[in-house]
Amino acid sequence: MKARERRVADLEFVNRAINAAASHERLSGIEPDLEARSRETQRYNNAFRPIRELTASSTRQFDLVFLRKDAGNGRSASRLFRQSERLLTESPRDTMLRTLVESLREVRPRRRRKAAPPAPPTAAMAPLPPEKGGETNH
Repeated sequence: MKARERRVADLEFVNRAINAAASHERLSGIEPDLEARSRETQRYNNAFRPIRELTASSTRQFDLVFLRKDAGNGRSASRLFRQSERLLTESPRDTMLRTLVESLREVRPRRRRKAAPPAPPTAAMAPLPPEKGGETNH
């Protein structure tokens, strides 16, 4: 967390603090305007929350449109790459095509392969018995 960044208390904590201040006379003098500020904040949030949700919904819709278009372009580029590799196998002396294919290979997104599971322990890796200098469970 940054030095100036502050955490915001959740609504349940604020409500309990207001109830505590209202129910105990010594606590009501600590933050006398807490209840009024809290109600004002709640009205403010209730007024602007629908606008915020509408803009957030619009932003999500734009993000989905962009993602859909980017995915379509990516699939098209992959098809073009695979087709250019096929054409290169048909005419391997085409230097222009070879240069283009090599250029595409450099920046082509690759799927990462899953890591191989660890090999089972072999007899050479087995722990030594205690009589030969191995560890004991004492």
